[in-house]
Amino acid sequence: MITVENNSKKFLDYQKVLGLEAESFESLKDLRSQIDLRIQMWESYRNIKCFAEEWRQTPLNFLDIEVVKQKTDSLMAVVKSCQKAMIPNQVLDQLKQRVYEYKDTMPVVEALKNSNLMDHHWTEINRIIGKILLINDDFLLQDLLDLEVSKKQEEIMEVSIQATQENLLEQEF
Repeated sequence: MITVENNSKKFLDYQKVLGLEAESFESLKDLRSQIDLRIQMWESYRNIKCFAEEWRQTPLNFLDIEVVKQKTDSLMAVVKSCQKAMIPNQVLDQLKQRVYEYKDTMPVVEALKNSNLMDHHWTEINRIIGKILLINDDFLLQDLLDLEVSKKQEEIMEVSIQATQENLLEQEF
């Protein structure tokens, strides 16, 4: 590909020197852009696999939510670019699914790490999830993913918001 691009540049130079109308080699540019996009897609797929291995084994108490959000946002940008410019394919679908798995779980992680949660809030969260959560240093992100908490994201976040609001009211009085 690089050789072909270099040759196209030489041809453009020859055409200019000879005073001919310069060809644009649009199909070559399109091909380069498709190849670059596919490379980005594959690199992103490799990255999310590496990140996922690390994140899954991280205790929830030690998970850096901001780093996960930053990386998933970056990967999501690649997914969106690929969706706009490429025909659907299996790798892109898997990449998107993996990115969303973490992107959709982070708000729940934030909600569960809310220091304002009291026992009655935890009782409600356990009811929503359908299992008693014991979040300690042994509780991994994988444990949370296994519970498919992203499906209950809104309900869990509501409890967390309620806990924060109750705490603010208590501080006022």
